[in-house]
Amino acid sequence: MRRILTALLLPTLAGPPALATEANSRTIQQASALCRKGAKALQEGDKARASESFEKALGVLPEFPDAHMGLGHVAMATGNFQGALDSYQRARQGYLSFGSILQGLREDNYRETQRRMGQIRDQINSLGRASTNARTDARTEGEIQRSLTALQDELRRLEAVEPPKENAGAAPPAEVWFYIGNAQFKLEKYDEARASWETSVQLNPKFPMIHNNLAVIYWKAGRFNDAQTELATAERLGFPVNPKMKEDLAKASAGLVRH
Repeated sequence: MRRILTALLLPTLAGPPALATEANSRTIQQASALCRKGAKALQEGDKARASESFEKALGVLPEFPDAHMGLGHVAMATGNFQGALDSYQRARQGYLSFGSILQGLREDNYRETQRRMGQIRDQINSLGRASTNARTDARTEGEIQRSLTALQDELRRLEAVEPPKENAGAAPPAEVWFYIGNAQFKLEKYDEARASWETSVQLNPKFPMIHNNLAVIYWKAGRFNDAQTELATAERLGFPVNPKMKEDLAKASAGLVRH
C-alpha cells in the first residue's frame, strides 16, 4: 500500500510567550514577505534558498508560524521527518502565541492562495492540451508530465489551506494538524498520525487529502469499512484516488487479502 504523509499532540501552553507581543503590522509584513519568497524558492526546487528565507523570517519574528511551516516543508522534502515534525509543532505553538493578530494575515494569505490555485489550474489545462499535441515526441511528453506532476502536487498543498474563520482566535488551522500528521506517519507513529488527521478533518471536513490519508491509516489498523468510507469521501471531494489502492482495499475489506 502506498504511503501517504504524519502528529504529536503538544501539551497545552500555559500562556502566550511575551515574544508574541513584539509582533506588529510592520514585522508581520516583513516576515510574511520572506515566507512568500521561501515558498516560491521551494516551489522552484531550491531548498537551500527556501530555508534561508524562512530562517530570515524567524529572525524578524522568532515564532512566526508560516516560517516554521515552511521549514517543515523543506525538511519533509529532504527526508528529515523528525525535523519536519519539530517545525510543524513550532508552527502550532506559533498560532497559539500570536492568536487573533494573525487573522488579517490569514485572510490575505487565503486570497493569495485562491489566486495561485487559479493560475495552477490554468497551467494544468494548458499543459494537458500541449500533451495531446506532443505524443509523438517522447522527450517533450516526459517534460510535460513532470511539470504536470509538480503543479498537481503544489495544487494539493494549496488546497490544504482552509478559509479563515471569523473570530478564530488562537486556534491553529486544520493544515497544521494535517502536516503534523504527515510527518509522524513517515516516522511510523501511526496512532499519533491518526489523532492529528482526525483533528484536522474535524476542523476542515472538505479537504480531500485528509480523508485519503485517514483511509490509509484506518486500513493499516484493519478498520476496512472506515477506510472505504474515507476513500469514497476523498474521491467525492475530487481527490484522484489511486485505482490500485481502491481495488486492494476492497479486496481487504472482503477478506480476500490480508494487509
